[in-house]
Amino acid sequence: MYTILHIDSSYFFRKIFKDKFESEGINYIGVSSLSEARNELMYDPKINIILTAVEFEDENIEEFIYELSDSKYKNIPIFVITGNTSTQKRIEIFNLGIVDYILKNTPIDEIVENILAFTRESELLQELRKAKIAVLDDSKFEIMRLEDIFKANNIKNIDFYTEIEDLENSNKQYDIYLIDMVLKNRSGEDMILKIRENNKYCPIIAVSSIANAKTISHVLLTGANDYIVKPYVQEVLLARMEIALRNYLVIKEFLK
Repeated sequence: MYTILHIDSSYFFRKIFKDKFESEGINYIGVSSLSEARNELMYDPKINIILTAVEFEDENIEEFIYELSDSKYKNIPIFVITGNTSTQKRIEIFNLGIVDYILKNTPIDEIVENILAFTRESELLQELRKAKIAVLDDSKFEIMRLEDIFKANNIKNIDFYTEIEDLENSNKQYDIYLIDMVLKNRSGEDMILKIRENNKYCPIIAVSSIANAKTISHVLLTGANDYIVKPYVQEVLLARMEIALRNYLVIKEFLK
């Protein structure tokens, strides 16, 4: 059974989510502050997912997430829910390695379903194993790192490219693209624009060691669905790929 730790100062929201998750067979733990969350993590090592608000009085969510990323809890997927629609804030939080940034005006049932879909890891991972994946990166080290991650998860249907021209000339269509933004001769943005000419909906995940908010915002506006800051963290990479693929499959089904 999955255990979710929900952090929100609002009793009203905690009560709603408690009822929803428990009706789906999820073990729910609700706390009102980040300090309480730290205590729960210390005494309950079986927590599988964290759902947290962003706004806390006298507490900083960024510090909390960063603290977790440098601890034995670093592999726990984190979903944040907030009323803050700022693109810059979204980028800042995503750069800390969270799985999803959810707006509070999103229907509760939709939020719960998205998290439940994430818990059905085996199903999503099976879909990811069937997907055709293209990786564009001119770093041998990064390619080796990705190969290790994919091999460890039995993901084999991948083509690796080190040059934009090779991917362009392949004339292949893929279900997911991982595109490095910093290449030797050209920008990864060129490839994103090229892909979008022929495929409006396929997931494109931009990757780079650059964490500048303006750069990330620009790349997302260019047509990328997501942006991952290197170095790769296996759990975050796979989670973001699974979410992107799930959304793509829903769109494909709708367009039939």
